[in-house]
Amino acid sequence: MIAKFVQLGPGMYSKTIGPCEECNGKGDTLTEEDKCKTCKGEKVLEEKKEFDVKVDPGVPDNHVYNFPGEGNERVM
Repeated sequence: MIAKFVQLGPGMYSKTIGPCEECNGKGDTLTEEDKCKTCKGEKVLEEKKEFDVKVDPGVPDNHVYNFPGEGNERVM
């Protein structure tokens, strides 16, 4: 986060707080040479995978299954 102070007049200041413009509030930055050429520094790759999932009887429609290490996509 970045705090900015702007002088409005003699002895009067305004303080605004917002996310860093360089990292957009993520807390880290990468130099151009350190960025992955595939994901361009986003640290996420989009790919399609197929899973065999055993669905127990009685599971409600639109139930969300989470697969650790596989992102946050919904599987229905």
